[in-house]
Amino acid sequence: MNRGICGILAAVMIGCLSGCSAVPSPTLDEEVMEAASRAESAAADAASALAAAQSATEAANATFEAGDTLDADIEKSKDKTVKMTPLVSESGRYTIYIPESWQNMNGQIDPEGMDRQFEIEAGSYDRQVFLLFNDEPMEDSGLASFDDFFSSLTRGVTGSSLLSEVQMSNPESITLKESQLPGRKLGFTALYHPPGLPEQRISYRIYGAQGGAEYYQFCCWTTAANSAMMEDLLDTVVNSFRINS
Repeated sequence: MNRGICGILAAVMIGCLSGCSAVPSPTLDEEVMEAASRAESAAADAASALAAAQSATEAANATFEAGDTLDADIEKSKDKTVKMTPLVSESGRYTIYIPESWQNMNGQIDPEGMDRQFEIEAGSYDRQVFLLFNDEPMEDSGLASFDDFFSSLTRGVTGSSLLSEVQMSNPESITLKESQLPGRKLGFTALYHPPGLPEQRISYRIYGAQGGAEYYQFCCWTTAANSAMMEDLLDTVVNSFRINS
């Protein structure tokens, strides 16, 4: 195990955030190309940062018994006895509940702060699971509907040139339990090709939700081998999403 997957989605999602304000169309070719260029640059910068941290990470993870710890977390989650702790976003506007084994990773997944900082960055190096959350004002998005937003988010994440062999599930309609916001989720696996690092098969989960004036996005990822064990736990975390009054 290593921390190489920590910044994967930061790179491609940063590109999405900078490009999601325009819906690809024949009249927006120039804007789309500019957005793609920004995404490529962000991905390359993130990959370089990952390479610098690689050797120290491998040593730190050498003693980690991944299967035992992940199994324990998931079994607790299924029994609804896993201990959860609140995590408030940088702005104070949002709260989610994360397992006590996770940590607030603000500034670690997106260390360069490219485009804009994510409201929530959380996860666990030991358990190799990571989560990013952000909001998008509808009036600033340039998107006509939530369907357009979710499609744009999905394209932004899956379309990185650092990914290949992308295999997606069908989107599912959901309602977030705590906030009762309508939304969608989908999962996909892909082979990640970070420059200068070994390729890895990664499993992603994308969640989108619609509020009164904003769209919300959660992107979560882990190693493909851990995907089945993390599925219920990620649903639990995202469903705890609350907008603070």
